[in-house]
Amino acid sequence: ALEILDPILRTGSEDARAIALAGWIWIKQNSPLQAQVRFEKAANMGLEAEAEGGMGAVAILRSENYRSTFLNEAESHLKKSIALDPNNPTVYLTFSELKRLQQKYDESIDMVNKAIQLAPFWSEPHAMLGWIYLLKGDHVQAEKAFTESQKYGGSKEETQYYLALSVYYQGRLSESLALLDELI
Repeated sequence: ALEILDPILRTGSEDARAIALAGWIWIKQNSPLQAQVRFEKAANMGLEAEAEGGMGAVAILRSENYRSTFLNEAESHLKKSIALDPNNPTVYLTFSELKRLQQKYDESIDMVNKAIQLAPFWSEPHAMLGWIYLLKGDHVQAEKAFTESQKYGGSKEETQYYLALSVYYQGRLSESLALLDELI
C-alpha cells in the first residue's frame, strides 16, 4: 500500500486523510520517524484526532523495551485522540497494545473491545484480544478470539498458529497438531 500511496503524497497531495493513512502504514513498517512526519503534517492540516492517535503509536515504537517515558507520552496522545474523536477503532487498538505492553491486561481487553464495537468485522482487534487472553492464561477465550479473527480475514498463518497454541494449552494436543499441519 505504501508503494502506491507515498508517490501520490510526494506530488503535493493536500489530502490529510491520505497523509495520516501513510503514517499508519509507516507504523506497520516499524518506521516511527517516517510516521511522525506524516502525523505532524496531518495535524497541521486539521486532522488532530487521527494525528494524536498516530503519535501515540509512534511513541510506543520509540520506547526502548517498552518501559521508557515514551509510554507515558503514548498514553497522553491516545487519551487526547479519544477525547477529540471517540469513534476511531485504530486508536483503541493502539491503546490496547500500550496496556498490553504495560501488562495491564484487563484495561487492554477493555480497549480492544471498544475497537471491536466500532469495527466488528475488522480481524486485527480480534487477534489482539486472543493474544491478550493467551497472556492472561484464558485459553478458551483466546481460542474464541482467534477463531473470530480468522472468520474476518485475519492472517491465516498467524491466527492459525495462535489458535493452535490456545487449543494446545487446553489439553487438546491432537487438535492443535492438526491445526499446525494445515500450515505446512
